[in-house]
Amino acid sequence: MVGRNSNGEVFFGKTWLCMAISPLMAEAVALLKAVQFVGNMGVHNVKFELIIKN
Repeated sequence: MVGRNSNGEVFFGKTWLCMAISPLMAEAVALLKAVQFVGNMGVHNVKFELIIKN
């Protein structure tokens, strides 16, 4: 996960290991963790972007 400010500058990054049965499940878990992470940081104005490369 990469957090960027309104200028597109990176202000944090985080990784974790996820056990999933499919790539879609892994992305869903990553989104859930991202929502929880920024919620715990107290960030209010957030956009989430999913980038899938084939």
